[in-house]
Amino acid sequence: MLYRFKIRPLKLNHYSFLKKIIDNISNKNAQINKISCLVMLRNQIMARFLQLSTGIKLNNDL
Repeated sequence: MLYRFKIRPLKLNHYSFLKKIIDNISNKNAQINKISCLVMLRNQIMARFLQLSTGIKLNNDL
C-alpha cells in the first residue's frame, strides 16, 4: 500500500527552531575560541615565567 505525503512549506516556528540551533552552535564556537585564547595566553605566561626563573632561552620569542 502506497502512501502519498504532501510536502508542506516550513512554518515560521520551524525557522526559529533552526535559527536557535545555529545560534547555539555559533555560541559554542565562540566559547571554544575564548577558551583556546586563554589557554594560549596561559602557555605564553608560563613559558615567560620559566624563561625568567631559569634563564633558559626558549625557541619562541615572547
